[in-house]
Formats: sequence, structure tokens, C-alpha cells
Amino acid sequence: MRVGIIGTGFIADVHAAALRAAGQDIVVICGNEEAVLASFSKKWSIAKTYTDYRDIPLEILDAVHICTPPNTHYAIAKYFLEKNLCLEKNPEPEKNLDLEKNQELGKNRILEKHLDIGKNLEKKLGKNEGKLAIVCEKPLCLNIKEGKELLELVEQSETPFGVCFHNRFYPAIRKMRELLQSGELGRPILLYGAYEQEFHIPPVPYSWRFDVKDGNHLRAVSEIGSHVLDLTHFLLEKPVITLQAAFQNRNHVLFKDKAGMLWDKEDAGKLPVPIENEDTAVLNMQLLEGCRATLALSEVSHGKQNHIFLNLICERGRLGWDNDRADLLSFSSEKGSSKELSLGMQTGYKDCFREMFSDFYNALAEGRTSVMATPSEALQNEELCEAFYRSAKAEKEFIFSDALEYEKDRTTSLKEVKKSEKEKSEKKKRKDFLIQHYSMELLEGEHTFFSECYHSPNRNEEGKLLASTMYGLYCKEPKSYSDFHKLSHEEIWTFLEGDPFTLYLLYEDGSVDTVTLGSDLASGQLLQYTVPVGVMQAGCLNPGGEYALYSCTVVPAFDWQCFTMVSTEEIMQKYGEKQEIKDFYKRFI
Repeated sequence: MRVGIIGTGFIADVHAAALRAAGQDIVVICGNEEAVLASFSKKWSIAKTYTDYRDIPLEILDAVHICTPPNTHYAIAKYFLEKNLCLEKNPEPEKNLDLEKNQELGKNRILEKHLDIGKNLEKKLGKNEGKLAIVCEKPLCLNIKEGKELLELVEQSETPFGVCFHNRFYPAIRKMRELLQSGELGRPILLYGAYEQEFHIPPVPYSWRFDVKDGNHLRAVSEIGSHVLDLTHFLLEKPVITLQAAFQNRNHVLFKDKAGMLWDKEDAGKLPVPIENEDTAVLNMQLLEGCRATLALSEVSHGKQNHIFLNLICERGRLGWDNDRADLLSFSSEKGSSKELSLGMQTGYKDCFREMFSDFYNALAEGRTSVMATPSEALQNEELCEAFYRSAKAEKEFIFSDALEYEKDRTTSLKEVKKSEKEKSEKKKRKDFLIQHYSMELLEGEHTFFSECYHSPNRNEEGKLLASTMYGLYCKEPKSYSDFHKLSHEEIWTFLEGDPFTLYLLYEDGSVDTVTLGSDLASGQLLQYTVPVGVMQAGCLNPGGEYALYSCTVVPAFDWQCFTMVSTEEIMQKYGEKQEIKDFYKRFI
């Protein structure tokens, strides 16, 4: 078939090699950088080049592969789907295309047909009927609403459409599915596994992957997690009932140099870049009929270029697969015994793309269903990723119900997330304003932003100034907190604005106390608290907060003679078993 590739990056190169190996004819390449486009064209001997996909004459193509960044998938796929829709025998095609004018109708149809579209598409994947077949890199898009619109267009136009989840095409994965479908091993009980890469350990080039504002609010989950979520779906074929996620980052701030590289350490000429999407994640799921699944994800695993393993425990056996030995399937159906099934020569990453495209184009020619993921499956995958995002941000379990209830819950949640993101943005602006307005500096050792605002001109009998006051600020980014220290003067803490924060107080008798300052008085938060002389203290923003502005009044006035830092070693030796201390160091230090 005559194929066009949109995109000239790494994954486009993988597609080109796999298409050639699968016997397909690449006739068009499209990219927005002329030098790169020329180089790609020369490498693969592709005669026709375009810098805008909308300029490609559709009559010279049988299929198009979308190999561009995720935030472009929707617009490109929609363009070609609408072109296919014009081929339908419809006396008024323009009305079908005008989704905005028929918005209410579109919403209802999408909601009613969402669960059935995938089944209908499977029956039609073998029918090309002169329409352009579409292959799209995952994810289908970055917005669920847009994904549903694409799904509706695929259904209306009956377009052959595949989404690239290539791991389905490892022979061992196909064999696992075959064994599970046979029922030989009984009911699946537990699936656990991991996907690890070292891709985002600095130094690393800054790219769209870190750009939260452009829709990439997920990283590990959407980039690599989506692959193992697809394998979970492909192997077990059961919907998720409940899920829960926890996200963690190696760094919350990296530093970008003039060449666009991100580094761990701050140096002259490097700009701080907040890292707001996740490096690592732990995903937990319960599936219909009781199977549980746990998946660990990391894009910052030293020594792991691209490592996946899956283990599946069933009633009457166990299956295991590791892509470091991708041709082998670990299999056991008896106590005390285990064997490895060899499935031919070692199959690699690029081999899977060749097999995937061979299956897709052979399915078109033979009028059968391809094993390649459908848009419906890709959208369900994206919905799972979004649900994991919501679970991690809310730090609670997410429960799926039927389709209508889920849609209602999803819509409400997205509004809440949007409102929350707007509030966070406003808080960040306010935090930056306060730091600038009060000319705050980061206090060495203690790690808090501060600005002196008052020193009493009067002195006590010992000749010390009577009192002093400073403004302090804790914030999430850049990380600001108070490490453990003690004063030989009384210190009065006053909450002024922002999010709540907690003081950790250590007493000489070994006891520990915590006090939360904030505006929610009904929940026990305080507006003001006085730390007694000699009590060791530390403070930090509560989880989920962006900033807290406070003041500290010291009586008599603060001087460096009254201030003593306390080392982490000293704290851990005497108080290290206290849960409050573990929480403090785990959370912010």
C-alpha cells in the first residue's frame, strides 16, 4: 500500500523501517523542519516531501502514519477522518462535519455509543473501500473530549484506524493471551510488573514531555504506563473496577542551560524549570471478577534503557515474561516445577513494529480484524491514565461505575481539576509577587524565605532590643522550609495568608508535638502560636499546598547569638523513631 508518514523524529524512523520490512511503499514524508525533512527523505529514498500535511494530495495515498508529538494527534487525525467522511454516501456531508453546530447531538451520540463503537469497528477494520487508513502513535490524543470526538468520526466514516501499542506483538505476549483464553490456568488472581527506563535522568534535553501547560500533565503514566496498561487489557480482557495511584519525582526542579539541556544542579546561566509531571508511579487496580494488578513505573531507573516484566498468578499456574529475554515465556502449572517456553529467535522493539504493521495491512487486504489496538481501546487506556492522575492528586481510590455514571463523574472531576489548576496558578503568581514585593531571600541553613520588617529601637535592662519581626514564606517550588533549630528567645509565629503549614516541636524529654497554622479554625488550625525558649523547631508546608506567608516575632529581638541549628544526625539519634520526624524528612528534605 502507498503510505505517508507525518513526522520526522525517532518514532517516524522506526515506522519507516518497519513499513519497508513489512513490504509497504512509503511515498510521502511530511515534517516542519526542512533540513530534517530533507535528511529523512534521502535516508529512506522518499520522493515526495511536504511541510504541511494538509498539502498532501490524498489520491496518492492509501494510508497515513501519524508520528508527531501527542498534542498534535487530534488535529491531524481529525483532518484525515473528515476527509474520509466526505467519501460517505451522504446527501449533506457538510452537516456531518459541522460538529460544533451539532454539538448537543454529538455529545449524546458519543455518550450512548461509547461502549459499542469498539465492537462495531472491529467488524469494519477490514473494509478500506477507497478510504485512507490511519495509523496513529499512542496516545490517541491528550484530551478525552477530543478522543471521543475522534472516536465518533472513526465510527461515522468507517475508517480503518490502528493505534500503536506495539508490545502486543511480542510472540511471548501472544502466547500468554492464548493460554489465558484457553482456560488451562484457571482464573487470573494477581498480575504484577514494572516498566523502567533511564530516559529522564539528567542531563536530558528539554522537550514537550516536560511541558505541562501544553497538555502533558502526565509523563511516566502516559508514556510508558500506557503500554503496560494496554498489556493488562490485552491479556486479561476485563474492565477495571477500582484503581489507586501514587506519584513520586526524583527532582521537583531541574536547571536548563542555553543548549536546552536539563541538569540536576544550578549553575550560572541555567534557568530553573519546575518538574510538574511524574518521574515514577505505582498503579493499583482491581478488575472485574477479582483479579488485582500492581504496576511500578519509572523513567529515572539507572541502567534500565527499556525494561518491562510481567508476572501473572492464576488458580492453576503462573506465567512470567521479561523483555530482556523477550523470546521466552516462563510457565508453571505444577508445584515445584517451572519451565521456559521458547518462542523463536529473540524479538526486539523494532521487530514488534514490523509485525504490527504486517498484521494491520494484511488484515485490510484479507477483510479480517487486526490485533492492533482500536481507537476505542486507546481511548479507554487514556481514561485510565486520567483516572490514575486524579487518584494520585486526590490521594484516594477511584471507583468506576457504569458508563453514564462514569461520564457524569468524569465531567464533574475535570471541572474540579480545572478549577484546582486555576487556583494553583493564581497562588503561584501570588507567591512570586510576595517574594519580590518583600525582597525576600533564602535563609542559609534554615531554608526559608525571609524578610526583616521591624526591630524595636528600645532596649531591656540587659541592653538587648525588645523585639523584632520578620516575614517568612514556605513554598512548594522552589522548595522552602525551616530545618530544625532552636532559639534562646521566645518566638511568636503568626499565619498571614496562603495554605496551612505545620511546626514540628521537639522537647528535651524526647517528646514530639506538632502544631498546624492556617485559616481553618474549625478544623483545629491556629492563627498564632508561641514556641517556648529552647524548644527545637522546624516547619514546612502541608501536602498539596503552594505557599504560606507568616510572620515571626522574637522577644527579645532576634540576633545570631540566640540561634542554633540542630544537625539531622542529632535529631535522628534522639527522635528518629518518632513518626512525625520520619514524615518531616520524607516529605521535604
